[in-house]
Amino acid sequence: MSVSFAQKKHYAHRNKAESLAFLPDSASYYAALHDVFSRAQHRILIVGWGFDNRIRLVRSSDPESSASGSLGELLTSLAERRPGLQIQICVWQAPPVFSGDHHISDEFTEAAERLPNLTVSFVSSASRFNSRHEKYVIVDDVLAFVGGIDLTHDRWDTEQHLATHEGRVNPEGESYTPYHDMQVALSGPLVHDLYTIAAYDLNLEGDWSPADHALWPAGVEVDAHNTSVMLALTRSDPDPEQNNTHQIKAVYHAMINSASEFIYIEDQYFSSDSVTQALSQQLQREDGPEVVIVMPRELPDTLGRLTMGVNASMHFAELMKSDHHGRLGIFNLVAPDDPSVDVKVHSKLMLVDGRYLTIGSANINQRSFNFDVELNIVLDAQESDNPNCVKELEGRMLAQRTGLSVEEWSQKVEEHGNSKCTAINTLV
Repeated sequence: MSVSFAQKKHYAHRNKAESLAFLPDSASYYAALHDVFSRAQHRILIVGWGFDNRIRLVRSSDPESSASGSLGELLTSLAERRPGLQIQICVWQAPPVFSGDHHISDEFTEAAERLPNLTVSFVSSASRFNSRHEKYVIVDDVLAFVGGIDLTHDRWDTEQHLATHEGRVNPEGESYTPYHDMQVALSGPLVHDLYTIAAYDLNLEGDWSPADHALWPAGVEVDAHNTSVMLALTRSDPDPEQNNTHQIKAVYHAMINSASEFIYIEDQYFSSDSVTQALSQQLQREDGPEVVIVMPRELPDTLGRLTMGVNASMHFAELMKSDHHGRLGIFNLVAPDDPSVDVKVHSKLMLVDGRYLTIGSANINQRSFNFDVELNIVLDAQESDNPNCVKELEGRMLAQRTGLSVEEWSQKVEEHGNSKCTAINTLV
């Protein structure tokens, strides 16, 4: 069954992405940023939940790493050398009891005070109870990156998620757990719509002014051209008379209810009653879709384990009770070279029937669906020049998760009657 997405209900803006690419890990995303930042002429806009100017965008395994320096050094140098380049960093103004994963050094703060074209803004939420959780970047008003990755510490990792990696260290030189998340690169008219959202939310000065030069990250292969992409939002206001926006929640329900073959979910949290109910109804259907959910084995913080972790366990128990036909798989990511090492799953992704995709900053929980400031992209692969782009992404991801090539994964699924759950269970 196809989905009829409606403006206001499911998305705020809809426009073309001339080029679109799925970046499978934070290492490829950071490397892409390093490349396009170095070529930016007009604007770099960074919007995030957290920010750390000490991180390096390219690491020791990357050929450019010896000359990369820190993100703060790169941005300061660009601001000094290109006075016409406006660099705007907008991050959530977290309450005193919560840091929001910020670390902005005195040196970088002084540079921002000294350079008129480098600004750091802390943006407050509508109330004490919600956060600004979006993660996106706009470069020269012609290229954007949207997903779940902030430019802060403890994020960089490769797609392999090995137990140890020489580049996976924080600014203090300490190693951290493998980390999985994704971002999407987009060019074309959709960037204008994203900037429209940013300008309204963040009170940005200066008009949208797309550069007259082409800008695409070096080495990043395009997955689809001329793709119709939607921008879905969560917005809330403590004033009950104001209009609240719950588009991302509506997108999840529309996509799940439309599914006939396969639902693939990656999420850090899973605690939405309504999503659990929608998936349960699908699992109870005799001809319903398979459902595969990938989560972290354990949340890294004690409060998260006692709240979100316990809540997720209750929701998974409900799903397993509804799995009347053996079509549910719930899995954790571990390092392929040492299964005792957990991979922190931070991505917020859902793929349905190899056709529909949503990815962004929103978790499957009450906060992201109803309270926090969130932004996801949504697309129907049939509305692009590559109607298989979502199916191809699904194949690459499941092959990587199971340690197979794409061809081997496809063959394994065929061997098990096209059941992806069964194929995975034979490999893990």
